Amino acid sequence: MGKLTLSLKSLKFKASSQPSSTFVGVRLAMVLIAMLAVLEMAASAANRFVFRSNDPVIYPTTSPFISMNVGFERIGPKPLPPAIDRLMEAAARLSHRTNVPYVFGGRNISSGKSCSQCADCIKKNNLAANSTLSRLNKCAACRRCGIDCSGFANRVFSEAGIKYGFADTSSLNVARDGFLQKQYGFNNVGRDLMLAQRGDLLLGKGHIVLVIDVNKALGTIDFIHASRGSKRTSTGGIEVRRGVAIDQVQRSVIRILRHLDLSSPEDSGDNIGFVDNLWINMKRVIMTGHRI
Repeated sequence: MGKLTLSLKSLKFKASSQPSSTFVGVRLAMVLIAMLAVLEMAASAANRFVFRSNDPVIYPTTSPFISMNVGFERIGPKPLPPAIDRLMEAAARLSHRTNVPYVFGGRNISSGKSCSQCADCIKKNNLAANSTLSRLNKCAACRRCGIDCSGFANRVFSEAGIKYGFADTSSLNVARDGFLQKQYGFNNVGRDLMLAQRGDLLLGKGHIVLVIDVNKALGTIDFIHASRGSKRTSTGGIEVRRGVAIDQVQRSVIRILRHLDLSSPEDSGDNIGFVDNLWINMKRVIMTGHRI
């Protein structure tokens, strides 16, 4: 078998065999890389100097919901929950006040002692729930603790920190849309309950309730109100109604009001008002299976 030998001398490297343009391109690329590295280091140094100085960052007190992070600590007041959450929490708190009598014209919720005195006065004088202003006039305690439907609606919004200029139901029912917005802070979103949502006020003839849930699939609605017909106590009061048929409530609804803090831009559009268009009626049939 023959041997195969390879001599290093037989391998010759000739620089002239490589194109000179290749070396020029390599040198240019190396120069560009070096320049980019220098620019990156300069930018990093500037960033540390400008944004990582030891000077404290101070937020103005006119921005109470803005907080800031310094290291791992959170500084500043915590943001408030959304308006709808605050409203539902306020409604839940007031729903436990079963000792507050219904008093036509009443707008106050006081201590448990005053509320009990009001209830005792109503029973002692045998004052009916529909005795208009008799409860308010004859029982001094009822002026300290007694509430009607419009007073309750105003109270729950106030406790949630949502601005709402007080008005009785008759005033809210006849107010023009622009006046509703400016004076009371509400949009009129029509009267179709298929458009209702949590936090809306349902206006009827002489009555007002706050929506706490709408189940369009089941065709039911939950609401809270102050009612003379509440069965929780003999003197009426704050009551939660659940699972009421939308069709049953719909018959008495004159207006649905949505506060500006809970409204989207389309709530004040030209298609909102008392006009029940074809699409709204079709949607009610499709979603609930109920007749128009």
